[in-house]
Amino acid sequence: MDRTAAFRTAPIEEIAAWPFRLVHFNLSRFYDDLLHGFHDEVMIPWRTHLCERGFTWQRLAPILFLSTEGAASTYHNDNSHGLVWQVHGSKTFHSYRDPDQRLSAEAAVIGETTGEDPPEHDPADRQSVTMLPGEQLWSHALTPHWVTTESGLAMSVTLSHGGLCRQGHYSERELALRSYWDKNPDEAWTHDLSNVRY
Repeated sequence: MDRTAAFRTAPIEEIAAWPFRLVHFNLSRFYDDLLHGFHDEVMIPWRTHLCERGFTWQRLAPILFLSTEGAASTYHNDNSHGLVWQVHGSKTFHSYRDPDQRLSAEAAVIGETTGEDPPEHDPADRQSVTMLPGEQLWSHALTPHWVTTESGLAMSVTLSHGGLCRQGHYSERELALRSYWDKNPDEAWTHDLSNVRY
């Protein structure tokens, strides 16, 4: 919270010299100005593409990530599948060659992943992908990961898919999430709001 307060009050020239990471979850409010055309040119074609291939979902929304060199995300997992699209600069996405060996879906559902840094591990077990502008990456729900910024400034957009299903079938990790919610209905769809740190 102290870092957030300082960021909100510091001069822009000072902020530009800090390593920082920002996330914006409500991009639709900018569709009429800053992101004019994004809905028609990105969201509608993507939804159409998924529908034509038999996919359905319960929510699908874009999230904007902006960070500077030296900034890293927390170690976490997402409760939704994400199509990550690198727009500017470069970032490296880190996970594991066998994420199931590191974190079961059941442990991911209850948030056992969240931490500032990944746990100690053998670098040979890690799988890292550096993304350049225009490149895309699919991030499966409940997969532990962390992201590092490699360029002076980096921006990416993630299309977040909640409840993604293809012809009536969910992925194994999506099934684990739904099973947990069946047993804990008061928590359903609240997990995405409980850990909004990037």
